[in-house]
Amino acid sequence: MRIIDTYQAILDIFSNNTFSLDIWDKYADSISSTFKEKVKDDASNYDFNLEILPIISQLLQNRDKFEQAHKAFINVTKELPKRVIDVLNTDLDVSIIFYLGLCNGAGWATSLDGKMVVLLGIEKIVELNWYDERNMIALIYHELGHIWHKHVRTTPTTIATQKENAL
Repeated sequence: MRIIDTYQAILDIFSNNTFSLDIWDKYADSISSTFKEKVKDDASNYDFNLEILPIISQLLQNRDKFEQAHKAFINVTKELPKRVIDVLNTDLDVSIIFYLGLCNGAGWATSLDGKMVVLLGIEKIVELNWYDERNMIALIYHELGHIWHKHVRTTPTTIATQKENAL
């Protein structure tokens, strides 16, 4: 499990608190070669100026909630890889990415470049007021549940007894 935190990059490139899609494109390319296209395709059914830009602008102008969400993300993910191994008895091959999207969702279990990822869209997390630790835990675990489900469904198992078969 890899934890990818783009918080500082977001602060650096949008230091004037104004969103630019051209600047965001460069930021998106730094995450993955397929990230920009995936996010833009997902957001294509929305009116950018009416439904996306106001949410992102509000985030960039409200640094307090943005910072609270980041602190919650850091606290929740600090021991997360170890907890996942302890509970699930396996290390999930997944990256958890704290990022600025185009209102694609607070959480999104998907793949980038052929690898499983959990995308945590900070603009939606703040919009939904899910920036405290309790909500961050619920969001991350929910998305990891999707990854775990996919992992279990694609991992061959051997059932030794009828009792195990009934589980």
